[in-house]
Amino acid sequence: MRTLEAAARRLKPRDGLPRLYLFSDPVRLADPRAAAGRLPPGAAVVARGLAPAVLRGLAALGRRRRLLLLV
Repeated sequence: MRTLEAAARRLKPRDGLPRLYLFSDPVRLADPRAAAGRLPPGAAVVARGLAPAVLRGLAALGRRRRLLLLV
């Protein structure tokens, strides 16, 4: 993950959009909280079809880590 994070930091933000996105769905990544916890501030998590409890935890984590959450 460190290599991906370093590459994301080198990218120049455009129009205020996040430089790094984590995509999650119930089949591939049913609980993205651990992965989202390792994202750099300003990254985005795109969550689709997740359980309400997981989304609440992900929203709290996103606020603490300054992540954009797209549902």
